Amino acid sequence: MLSRYGDKVTIVMPTIGRTKYVLMNISALHDGGFGGELVIADSSSRAEYEKANAEIKNINHGFVIHHHHTPGKNVFEATSVGAVAVKTPFVVWCADDDFMVPKTLHECGKFLEQNTDYSAAIGHAAIAGLHGAEIYHVGPYVMRGVEDGHTSSERVVNLFADYAVVHFAVVRKDIFMRCVAPSAPALKDMFVGVEIMWNAIYVICGKIAYLNALAMVRTSHAQSVNYPDIIEQITRDDWAASVRGFVEYTAQVLQETEGVDAGEAKKTMKYALSWYLSACMRGGGAKSGGLTERLAVALAGVPTVKKVLKKIRAKAREKQGNPIMSQEELLRDGSLYHDEFMPIYNVLTQHKDG
Repeated sequence: MLSRYGDKVTIVMPTIGRTKYVLMNISALHDGGFGGELVIADSSSRAEYEKANAEIKNINHGFVIHHHHTPGKNVFEATSVGAVAVKTPFVVWCADDDFMVPKTLHECGKFLEQNTDYSAAIGHAAIAGLHGAEIYHVGPYVMRGVEDGHTSSERVVNLFADYAVVHFAVVRKDIFMRCVAPSAPALKDMFVGVEIMWNAIYVICGKIAYLNALAMVRTSHAQSVNYPDIIEQITRDDWAASVRGFVEYTAQVLQETEGVDAGEAKKTMKYALSWYLSACMRGGGAKSGGLTERLAVALAGVPTVKKVLKKIRAKAREKQGNPIMSQEELLRDGSLYHDEFMPIYNVLTQHKDG
């Protein structure tokens, strides 16, 4: 009998017009032994939502699924609607084309139960380049924990000075709800309003553990949603208002968590953000694995580039202590994360376009 993992974890997954990936995700979660709950916040058309709903009901998934129709909602708004259905003590946010490892979700939840000073827990990640049902490249996607720093202010500056995403971590429900509460600003810039704001809140509210386990596999494909480069982003009409909203709200959370005054909290958040932006302007701000790794995936088929990337990644692994995240290694029977990777690999390579 297949073991079931993550009974205290809910995955919240916004989606729009990508039913194929939602169904693939459900299959991968089932095959990986997921035993928690999945909340799908679906902003697709009524016709596509109803079609997806019928297909979901026909899948033998073996876990609880809440499929909400959120027409006209963006990622933040849809997530806020879906979050209402969360009943478990722990939550993980997941894009529809990213794939979580149930066993690691369970381990993260167990860690948080035993360590109350941690707000969230995360593990290693990989990113897979897709051409239809063919995986043409797998590489590391940079994650990290945040345990240095005795105060919330120290931790948030630590994260933004050496940036990597943490909003894919398993997080305590009350902290996740602060990210999507009615009082949270619905910022027009989704990168600011979701990724960096949630990252800041997670780390302000506690330390973030980094477990030695494969937590997720991200994907890069023709339908991937990529953020614009930093120059394009900061020259948009909604950028300034979004940054002001970010500083105001995260400073409020910092003030409530650490007890500093409002002025000091705003100063800290501006300082933290300036570290991130300065790295972006120097071309080093994609440590999240986003643009840098997606570019690497796109170029992975070029022989010369392939050799250079191999050397760079070997050095990076040596520095970070990360395991090898290549398709060859993950597919090798008996390798460290083979069993966790295979349910995801099988789903990615068996689906049909359409």
